[in-house]
Order: sequence, then structure tokens, then C-alpha cells
Amino acid sequence: MLLNELSIEDYKRTIQTEVLGIITLETAIQRFIWHNKHHASQIENLIRREKWKDI
Repeated sequence: MLLNELSIEDYKRTIQTEVLGIITLETAIQRFIWHNKHHASQIENLIRREKWKDI
């Protein structure tokens, strides 16, 4: 709900990160989404590799 209320200009605002330095909110959100999908994929691959069927 919060992201739906932001304007285009809000997404251009910058934040300081320890690893990436200064990035836009838009970039931070994109990286957050990618990071979560990456971890989900790792978990799904582990489930398939270990043949865990009850999960």
C-alpha cells in the first residue's frame, strides 16, 4: 500500500547504503525484489534436490 502512494519523484529519491553507496529508492526496491526471488529460487532448488515432498 505504501509503494502505491508514492509519486514518480519519490522513487527518484536517494538513500545511502553501506554496500552500494547512494542509490535511488527505485533501485533499492528492484534489488530487494531480485534478492527475495533469488532466495526463493535457492529454497525451491533445495526442495527439489532433496526430494522433500511434504513441504
